[in-house]
Amino acid sequence: KRKTFDTPAELHPWDAQSLSADNRGSLWAAFNAHGVSCSITNATQDYAVGLYSNAWTVLVDGQQRIWAGTLGEGLFQFQDDRFQPAPGSKILGADIYALFESHDGQRWAGTQNGLANFDGQNWKVCTTRDGLSGNSVRAIAEDTRENRWVGTENSGLNLLKEGKITVYRQGINGLPGDDVSCLYADKDGVLWVGTSGHGLARLQNGSWTRYATRSGLASDSISYVTGDG
Repeated sequence: KRKTFDTPAELHPWDAQSLSADNRGSLWAAFNAHGVSCSITNATQDYAVGLYSNAWTVLVDGQQRIWAGTLGEGLFQFQDDRFQPAPGSKILGADIYALFESHDGQRWAGTQNGLANFDGQNWKVCTTRDGLSGNSVRAIAEDTRENRWVGTENSGLNLLKEGKITVYRQGINGLPGDDVSCLYADKDGVLWVGTSGHGLARLQNGSWTRYATRSGLASDSISYVTGDG
């Protein structure tokens, strides 16, 4: 059964690209071309990110550090009550599509240059030279077995497990579309895969199930997937 939710009154009526909560109960939201907003109770504070504020993704990590990825200006970190370019992040490139923190506290970034990992000091980028199916990484998730899943733009889905990369492509091993836009791994071990034009897919116990407009989905282009508790 489909249910539609309205935007809470305290939030901006813009298209939210990414959401992340801190331990104070504040909700941080990235709005492309509108920067990043922080909302708590009935108050909202807006922050510019770079010159153009094309914030695409935001992450509050386990140490309560706030990161924002932009389209065109790279990665930023919230310091001294404003977003500043993150030190050592030039290797990531100008476009940051996804930010993620794994169970072991490592930070990950999906970029135009590949999958980036931050060890607390430096960034390292995994690319097609390392076996990744594509360098334009749009989504990152981790399942209950601590396997990492990486979605790419038009190059399918990657499973990072025990140092090896397994690639899922449309028409080969069940993936409904190579244009992966978002990922969500739920507590039951199910991986949800959103695509740009091929609907929503569910991977459970090695079996794929696809949901599309013909089965009641509002759109075949999925921007964001999350759990409801």
